[in-house]
Amino acid sequence: MISELYRRHVSALDCAECGISGYSQAAHSNQAIWGKSRGKKASDIATFPLCCQRIGELGCHYKHDNYLGITREEAAERETRYILQTILTLANTGKLKAVK
Repeated sequence: MISELYRRHVSALDCAECGISGYSQAAHSNQAIWGKSRGKKASDIATFPLCCQRIGELGCHYKHDNYLGITREEAAERETRYILQTILTLANTGKLKAVK
């Protein structure tokens, strides 16, 4: 699935890792089960909000993608949990209905 509207809804949420508001990006899963392959991002349904880099802060998106402080296995577990949380949050706010 490719949906700019869905990615915008995800980006509007607080960071799934640290909870900061206003800095989130739609982070794509790095797992092959979500469609990730060499040179191809995972489906947009497999996105979750992580904060971006900013002055004085690497940001959770960068840390996650570069496995800083976590193993690949821990990152994969987090991704699954964050993706499900994101889908549930958007469903509960009615924002999934607008996405086609």
